[in-house]
Formats: sequence, C-alpha cells, structure tokens
Amino acid sequence: MNAYVPDHLDALEERVNCWSEWLRDEIRAGSNEERLRAEFAEYEHSDLRARGASEEDVQGYEAADPSYMAVGAAIRYWKKYHPDAVMK
Repeated sequence: MNAYVPDHLDALEERVNCWSEWLRDEIRAGSNEERLRAEFAEYEHSDLRARGASEEDVQGYEAADPSYMAVGAAIRYWKKYHPDAVMK
C-alpha cells in the first residue's frame, strides 16, 4: 500500500471529527437547519482552503459531497444517538 494512503485517511478522519464536533456544538447552541447549512458550508470551505485546496477543489468537493447534506444528517445523528450531547 502506498504510504500516502494511510496519511490521507488519517487526515480525513481528523477533518470529519472536527466537522462533526463543530456541528454538534452549533446544534447544542440552538442553530436551526437553514442557518447551519449556510454556516457549515462556509466553515467547511474555509477549512479546505486553509489546508491548501484551490477554489476549484472546494467547488469540486461541494459538487461531490454537498455540505447541506451533512447538516441534515448530523442533526438526525446527534439527536437520535447522542441527544444528551446536544441538549442545552
């Protein structure tokens, strides 16, 4: 296996965990889904740019994995499996 693959997967796991925690905190703070869609898109895109993604890369990532889909999924996940983590 290419040595690059484990590093890439580790970095991906780190990003997904950070994004999940950010969404958890925003849900706990009472942000609604509409607001979260806009804010998460900006958060995710800024994070990608900070890690070296070009604007074309960011748009490609958004096309392949739309940020708004993560918001609805995160709300359902946190409320169903960890309701205590998102309660005020």
